[in-house]
Amino acid sequence: MKNFLKKFKGKPLNDEKAAIGMHYCFLNAKDLYEDAKLLKKNKRYSRAFSLLILSLEELAKIPILLNTIFYPKDDDEKWNAFWKSFNTHSDKQIMWSFYGEYLEKYFNNYSFEDRYPPGLQPLLEKGKQLCFYVNFFENDFIKPDDFAKDNIEWLNWIIEFTEKRIKSFSSFHSSLNRSRVVVKHTKNIFSLFKNNMGEAELKSLIKDIIKDTINEFRKLSDIES
Repeated sequence: MKNFLKKFKGKPLNDEKAAIGMHYCFLNAKDLYEDAKLLKKNKRYSRAFSLLILSLEELAKIPILLNTIFYPKDDDEKWNAFWKSFNTHSDKQIMWSFYGEYLEKYFNNYSFEDRYPPGLQPLLEKGKQLCFYVNFFENDFIKPDDFAKDNIEWLNWIIEFTEKRIKSFSSFHSSLNRSRVVVKHTKNIFSLFKNNMGEAELKSLIKDIIKDTINEFRKLSDIES
């Protein structure tokens, strides 16, 4: 295990590795979501609650990975910060918002409009802990199932929220080729901002890239169906 961690921690990623990471995070998030639904069906509410939050955390790794395509390979400080944020939940949710804004702006994917309300992320993290471990609260011990059964409405909301996130992300990351397309065209869009051009020209070029992206997704849908 130590050798495994040493092999990957702090190392820079190329574009292909970033695409693979995004795709794998999507697959794992989807598996966690499906497992959570099975647990809820069998009235294992506390574990279902925790797995749903883990699913959201896996999805939130995707924008952090996408951001690495702009990192210089020799910038050790940036890469060390990346690997730290990759395992930090608060950083993940901040990047989640930027990613949602990017998809809304450039891909008209309005499924991302209902991002976490301010201050919700710490509550989700606390809820996850309460649903995994016995805690001491208001001068008494509380079991994970006791907390979950008292918050079924919250559980139902998280299921709905996670399902919508999975559905939205599936368009971009349900296959490795889709994640590759995201990487390629994200780089194309942001390369335009390095050039000195007027706003109208910039918007027109971005629109062309978006059309190309959508066409590639459509071709992939035909192949994958």
